[in-house]
Amino acid sequence: MDKLTLEIKGLTKKYKDTVALNNFSVTLHEGIYGLLGPNGAGKSTLMRCIADIIRPNTGEILYNGKNIYTEGKNFHKKLGFMPQEFGFYPGFTTTEIMSYFAGLKEISITSEEIEKRLKDVNLYDDRKKRTGGFSGGMKRRLGIAVTLLNNPEVLIFDEPTAGLDPEERIRFKNNLLKMSGTRIIILATHIISDLESLCNTIYFIKNGILVKTIDGFHTENHMQKSEIESEYLNIFGSNEDSLI
Repeated sequence: MDKLTLEIKGLTKKYKDTVALNNFSVTLHEGIYGLLGPNGAGKSTLMRCIADIIRPNTGEILYNGKNIYTEGKNFHKKLGFMPQEFGFYPGFTTTEIMSYFAGLKEISITSEEIEKRLKDVNLYDDRKKRTGGFSGGMKRRLGIAVTLLNNPEVLIFDEPTAGLDPEERIRFKNNLLKMSGTRIIILATHIISDLESLCNTIYFIKNGILVKTIDGFHTENHMQKSEIESEYLNIFGSNEDSLI
């Protein structure tokens, strides 16, 4: 089987006088990639461009050699995107939410497959509960399940473990590691320990520019957490977002 390939080539995105991404280029294959940088660095803009929510001013994104913007739905069917902020209809049950989003994504899925997705995020016992009574962590777990509905080849997560308790963070990270051999996974988070334990490669982004790349991270010779924090502070300064 050929490698999956996501090529981001010369991506620039401007909002009036602000340059959110500046000639950003990377090539991704199967594995987990971390995006690290302070708020406003361009991480969310990059993820939204890959998810085809916004379009860049210049540059292109190719998935297996084909432009994602001309591919449209063909690419969307292979994509799962979980934004940092999301909401659900409070009157819907967990199962109804899953069925609703499956319909929006035009996914043919059985009730058994929905139940499996819910078991993966430890929400099976809450499948008949209305989401209006869910805690922030439960909503985030449901968001993860919705993101995985179409069994995507490209997965994008923006702060996925925020609000999860330690047990659920471990569950989520274990699931990501299991999937990473056959998928391209992009993870943006301020939680250094998540990047340290998951990522093959970490991209440091500042003012929309890729300023440093650490390759071969999730190996026996990877950097220690304290070294990543030092690198972060060296690049972004001590007055940026706090690290966990």
